Amino acid sequence: MFIKKLIVFILLVQIVYSIGVSPGGHKFIDPEPGTEFEFEYSFRRLDGGDITYEKRIEGMAEPGEPGYEAEKIWYDSLVLPELTTGTNWESTSNVVRFTGVWPEFVMPGQRKIFISGVEKDENSGSLGGIASVAGMLYVIISHDGEFIKVQVNAPNVDAGTDVLLYYNLTDIGKIPVTGGDFVVDVYRDGQLIKSFGDTYALTDGFTSSSLSLGEYEPGLYNVTATYNAGENSWVGTDHFIVANNEYFADCMDMLNAPGIKKESFTVSSGFITERSETLSIKIDDAVVGESTVTIPALSDASFTVVIDPSELGDGTYTYDLHVGGKLLCSADYTIKSADSGAVPVFVYFIVVGIILVVALGSAWYYFWGNEEGEEF
Repeated sequence: MFIKKLIVFILLVQIVYSIGVSPGGHKFIDPEPGTEFEFEYSFRRLDGGDITYEKRIEGMAEPGEPGYEAEKIWYDSLVLPELTTGTNWESTSNVVRFTGVWPEFVMPGQRKIFISGVEKDENSGSLGGIASVAGMLYVIISHDGEFIKVQVNAPNVDAGTDVLLYYNLTDIGKIPVTGGDFVVDVYRDGQLIKSFGDTYALTDGFTSSSLSLGEYEPGLYNVTATYNAGENSWVGTDHFIVANNEYFADCMDMLNAPGIKKESFTVSSGFITERSETLSIKIDDAVVGESTVTIPALSDASFTVVIDPSELGDGTYTYDLHVGGKLLCSADYTIKSADSGAVPVFVYFIVVGIILVVALGSAWYYFWGNEEGEEF
């Protein structure tokens, strides 16, 4: 047993240390906006194989927060090479170097940017895995005064279910905030629906909990959470949907020649989970088209159904669209043959004959009728 564990340990170590990075990280505290920076990471594989690169960030300002656009532009400017080959510590081809200018980090907090080197070939690891290693760029943005970062999350729910608001209150300022008022407002179409409030003391600069917001009618709601401490206040926002657990579709009138046709239908889902349903088309209660479809949660999706009304003759019928056995909508379905309503051939001969008689009569009158009148 001991031997087996030792072998597994050696194999794991071989995977972890088959690729390396130097240095392990760079640390910056309150970098001055507009000043230049330069840092680099050197990667290598012990076997000299190929390396690809990836990046990810933690702690960046979120959309809607001050300074988000500037931070995103800066992060996007950190361009990685696609691939290096024949790696070793002496090679310059596997050095990832960044130069640029620091943005204005408005939101206090920590930014961790991970620059990873990844083995390109998937089977290079001893256990068939993909080994990788990351160097970290650690940026700390402090705030001279008080600052509370408010993060809220209100998941979507079904009708008749309590809405839970999950929140984090993090003290990231240099001056500690010992307590304050936490107020949560729920809006629909700009109108205040409910309001909740309480006094919270932060534990070690951080509080994480949940709050029941009660039940709501189906629809879209916005949540604004505000933490007030003295003259300062900090806000976090989110939204949630109360699902109506129904489907919706709008049927359109159709005009087709006889035979099998493919038609598209758009279905809107009011369910918070993806669902598999049977979509069927009926004419006079007879199924003329049917398909099993997967409808994504709380969104619209288009589906194509093969319709076969071959047993029906020319005419206008009413078709029904059913999803999951429930009627969603109805509209006209008109079948018209290519020769339906065509003028018989003999009619053309009659018309042409009349035209010729009139033309010949007119010509006779013009050439011979006038001469007889002059002789008289």
